[in-house]
Amino acid sequence: MNDTNSKSTVEHLEELIDIPNVDKVWYLSTRKFLLSPKVKQFNRLNIIDIFDGYEPYLIDRDYFEKGINQVGLLPTFVLDSNVVGSLHQLFNKKNINESDKKSLLNFIDNLIIDDGSNRFYDINPIFYILECLLKDVADNYIIDNLASIILLQSLDLKAFKKNNMNFQKDMSLENEYLSKYGTFNLNEVSRIMFKSIKSTKQEIQSFKKSVDLTYLFLLKIAQIDIYETKLTVLQKIKTVKKFYLDSIGVFSAREINIAIYYFHSTIGGFIPTKQKTYKVVLETIYNSALDISLLRFTETMLSQGKRELTAIVYPVTFEQHVSKIGQDLTLSMQSVLKSGEFYSLFKTTLSLIEKSKDLNNIINDTNGLSEHDIIERFNTRSKLNNLLIEQLIKDIELSIMQVKT
Repeated sequence: MNDTNSKSTVEHLEELIDIPNVDKVWYLSTRKFLLSPKVKQFNRLNIIDIFDGYEPYLIDRDYFEKGINQVGLLPTFVLDSNVVGSLHQLFNKKNINESDKKSLLNFIDNLIIDDGSNRFYDINPIFYILECLLKDVADNYIIDNLASIILLQSLDLKAFKKNNMNFQKDMSLENEYLSKYGTFNLNEVSRIMFKSIKSTKQEIQSFKKSVDLTYLFLLKIAQIDIYETKLTVLQKIKTVKKFYLDSIGVFSAREINIAIYYFHSTIGGFIPTKQKTYKVVLETIYNSALDISLLRFTETMLSQGKRELTAIVYPVTFEQHVSKIGQDLTLSMQSVLKSGEFYSLFKTTLSLIEKSKDLNNIINDTNGLSEHDIIERFNTRSKLNNLLIEQLIKDIELSIMQVKT
């Protein structure tokens, strides 16, 4: 197993797999992933790669007992609502910012290889639908915009290569769509797809819990910023870390990174505590939680992956704060429990922050835990249930409302 670098790593991963409630472990190999995005920024549009161009490696019982190490990897772009909205404007020849138009055309061109006859990226619309459902967006609006994602999935690539504004369906896919949806009409396909995803109540609730956990964490940062004005930046970061450990039991570099960036005033608009009204503060923080969930979607899809086919997700966004947070992290390892819960470990550079010795200690602690700590982490389930999450959210919201008009 030369992709895991050392014998001790192999033994460590086997020890994790032996834990009764652990199903599998994804480990970031040292092998470059040939189908990872070669270009990651198109003007304002960013593709976020938490794999840093490397190929994730699946470790499970079959690996150790049968020597099976092959896994099908499908590189997949997941678009947030801002990108989908602009894409819809572009495809329907509506007014669109020229910079965004150029970004999207270059992005679409990057989906295509060789002479325009092949594509190697999938486009997954599920995050857009889930995001809109949590925002209570009207069904017809979602379906209308979803049709543009489906058009991007089924675009005639040769025609696009010949004429950048020729957005037409690839008729060679007609039988595939007819077999799957009973129609090749993209509006009808959009309606069928939307209804199918909206009916998955458990998946929607799981996504909502993920967003609520992130919202709770961002609310705590806001509460500290408002009430703990005498604390130093380092003390505020440690307070956030303690809250996360006490309430959830685990943390990863993403949560700590957000706190570090925020208290160093690099992502202030993400949690706008200086706004006068609590409604604006809370609404913006919730939207920020949805933005962070776009990054977490990569982990979610990876955790659901199988040897036959696993979606390797690359979030696509215009949001600069999200890009800043996402691009400063690299996934080291993810353990997936049999229950479906997963725990991710990241490496981070925090390249935009001037780091003190104490801050470096926090970063190093976040980047890697001891083998004993990791095993304990996977043996201990999350302390939070849905009711407790809701109560903690209400308590912090109330404390923010008390100081905002």
